[in-house]
Amino acid sequence: MKSEALFRLIHSLSDREKRLYRRQAGQNLRQGRSHYLDLFNAIEAMPSFDHGQLLARLENPDLIKQLPTHLSRLFLQVTDFLRAVNEFPSVDVQLNAGCERVSILYERGLYSSARKELKKTQKLAKEHDNYTQLLRLADLERLFFFKENPGSLESLMETRKYRDRDFLMALQQQVELKLQHFDMVFFAKTRISQDLEQVQAILERLCGPSALKTIREAQASATDLILLDAIGLGAQIMGDFDRAYLAYSRMDSLWVSNPQSVAENATLYISFIVNFLHACLMKGRHDEFRNLLANLKTVHFLNELHALMLHEALLYLELLFCLNRFEYDRGVLLGPEIESMLAKQGSRITGSRKMAFYFNLGSLHFLKGEYSKANRWLAKLLILEDRDVRQDIRAFIPYFQLVLFIAMEDRDLLGSRLRARTRGGDASKKQPLELAITMLAEQFLRQPRAEFQANIDQFRLALLEILGSGKTVVGAGECLFWAEGKLKGKLPGEVLREYSQSYNQG
Repeated sequence: MKSEALFRLIHSLSDREKRLYRRQAGQNLRQGRSHYLDLFNAIEAMPSFDHGQLLARLENPDLIKQLPTHLSRLFLQVTDFLRAVNEFPSVDVQLNAGCERVSILYERGLYSSARKELKKTQKLAKEHDNYTQLLRLADLERLFFFKENPGSLESLMETRKYRDRDFLMALQQQVELKLQHFDMVFFAKTRISQDLEQVQAILERLCGPSALKTIREAQASATDLILLDAIGLGAQIMGDFDRAYLAYSRMDSLWVSNPQSVAENATLYISFIVNFLHACLMKGRHDEFRNLLANLKTVHFLNELHALMLHEALLYLELLFCLNRFEYDRGVLLGPEIESMLAKQGSRITGSRKMAFYFNLGSLHFLKGEYSKANRWLAKLLILEDRDVRQDIRAFIPYFQLVLFIAMEDRDLLGSRLRARTRGGDASKKQPLELAITMLAEQFLRQPRAEFQANIDQFRLALLEILGSGKTVVGAGECLFWAEGKLKGKLPGEVLREYSQSYNQG
């Protein structure tokens, strides 16, 4: 819906952008645009979008009567405002603006000024390998022959030297690279292709001299980043992690040495390098992780959104690192910083990332045996209104809380939550883990503590059976670490460490 998209757009604005928009809208009140400012303020004040609540906030009957029209126009107005106010416009925005200026000057008969603007725009397009815009500019340049030099044979011959074919060939190679990159992403994400020969063939083409020579030491263009990410992904699929690390190290060195590219290709770089750092963690390549993360921390963005993306990525990666390295104390110390970031910038962070923060922080406290603090973070997860969250994790949290209440020995809270879980529920629809946790909670409430120890052992055996089924079951591992820890007099985190050491030795 346009209204929900507008809500997300307005809440993505920084405080500075909101202030500038209100100032601009206020200057246009005499032009009958006060409706937009009223509507903007009403939507900005809402914590979550609700059509009924929006109507209640609006007082002007004319605004309410034509609300769908005003919502659509406000959406366009805010996007136009962002394009005009952008302190760091992308190269595409600059090139489009340059082409528009060339056309305006040409149509006004200011051919000399138009040609100067054209040459400047062409130079920018060449610097960033933007062949689509170069083809567009070539069309504009041909117009000048007929106006500037209608009788000049020399100018006519010069006109025929335009390198459209070169641009088309370069554009075709660029598109081919993007398609090969997508193939690598597809294979890496789905793991459904067993045709490693196809991956190897693509990798060899990407690593060939004709491809790698396009990477220039003087810049880190989007093409360079896509090529290196494709090589890195392909190498990971083939199990060649050393080659993958070399590709991302090359990407990182290009990036750090070219601050001009930081603003232009920040989204690509952060996405690619963060994905690889995540792979480093999953494969236990902690030295590579530390090296690249240290470099990532030296990058500074003037663009507020890119700075937020980097900050969010760093916190997420450090949290995962602490979980993977059993550094629970260090991990929970990140909690206040994460909480502060979410309070200030929560509307600009995806629901799936918020869920990861809450779940991982809850897991860290759980592994430390701090069950009440774990519940505090997990409870936040349940009230997330974002749609892009993993429903299997959300469904598990109420049952995870039952385990926490047992660990806290809070019978009152456990009893009330258990009744809420079982009231009107169909036991046949519950998953094996949910049934096992529910049974354990019921046994805890009705049996003496001494007898309950045997129930924990039965719970442990049920968990081992669930984990041995071959299916990935969210939360089964955490419950097993707690059950075994309870039987051995250890914290869940200690049990996890033992499991990890045993696995690595095996």
